[in-house]
Amino acid sequence: MATQPEDTQRPSRWDEDRRQRLDQARRRRPRRTLEQWRDLTSEILEEAMARGEFDNLAGQGKPQELQPNPNEPPELALAHKLLKDNDLPPAWILDRKEILAEIQELRAEIRRTWAWVEHALAQEAVDVAALQRSWDHHLARWEIHVRQINGRILDLNLSQPFWYLELMRLRLDDELRRAGARRELVTPPP
Repeated sequence: MATQPEDTQRPSRWDEDRRQRLDQARRRRPRRTLEQWRDLTSEILEEAMARGEFDNLAGQGKPQELQPNPNEPPELALAHKLLKDNDLPPAWILDRKEILAEIQELRAEIRRTWAWVEHALAQEAVDVAALQRSWDHHLARWEIHVRQINGRILDLNLSQPFWYLELMRLRLDDELRRAGARRELVTPPP
């Protein structure tokens, strides 16, 4: 029967002494709560501040960006950092704001014009045919404007980062409904 070397059969005396010393140290060391660890950390930081170890640090008084944006392509990181350091937003953000402002202007114009049409329809002596022609002219102009805005929305959605919510394209009929307006001023008889 083959015997194993003596050092693999049981731990050496050195290993037993080491294990006993570690066990004794663990028993002597007090268990700290999370609050005690926070207090110790705060105390160490306060002592370091008192010694002036945090004076004159680079970027003092400015927010620190501790990690890069994980969704940002590496080839754009430097460009975005330069824009951010100079308080400039990326072009797609400016485009988005302009498009949203233009949409709000269009909606306000539709509401104003519809209010004017409703007021005109309430008058006793109204030429409905002339009013309908004028309303149709506005509708045609708005159709062109909506197509232009939708083209800009498409360009924006293709240029902005994929994680950003895309803008939905406009439909004139939806915008008219939003304003409480309709295409035909007078409903034709059946």
